[in-house]
Amino acid sequence: MAVPLIDPAAELGTSMDSNAMAFILNETEFSAGAIYMPRHWLNARHMANGFEGTKGSLLAEFPPDLAGERWKQMSICLEDVAARKWEVPMEETRYPREIQAFWERAERSMDTLYSAKNVTRSSKEEMSPELEEAIERLEEIILWELDTDGRAMDAIMRVEQIISRL
Repeated sequence: MAVPLIDPAAELGTSMDSNAMAFILNETEFSAGAIYMPRHWLNARHMANGFEGTKGSLLAEFPPDLAGERWKQMSICLEDVAARKWEVPMEETRYPREIQAFWERAERSMDTLYSAKNVTRSSKEEMSPELEEAIERLEEIILWELDTDGRAMDAIMRVEQIISRL
């Protein structure tokens, strides 16, 4: 990991790989080119209150905060994997539906943002504080929360509603 070369003071802690990636994507010029996909697609977590994955999940994480339960949960999971209990045809998993919805939401978010910025550029009037705030919220959603359908759709609809009144 090159993060110590970029910032020798960066603290990466025990999860060096994910913390280094977060540093690069959040603290550098690369953040504009990143979209955060739902973590559970690639890294479903075993937690004290259960597993957030489903049959067909691609990867399971057993975080250190499981403490004494961590090894027990890993053992159970490995037994299930060995017995092929987690194997499911791709079309029967949540991935096709969730991936399609995610990228449709991403496309609509970007289109709405592009339209809002074009409308304000072509208008002789200054952008209203209301629209400016709605655009900023949508940009924040695109960057950090595109995987949360309700928040993304609320932000999209808010911008579209304001634009429709122009």
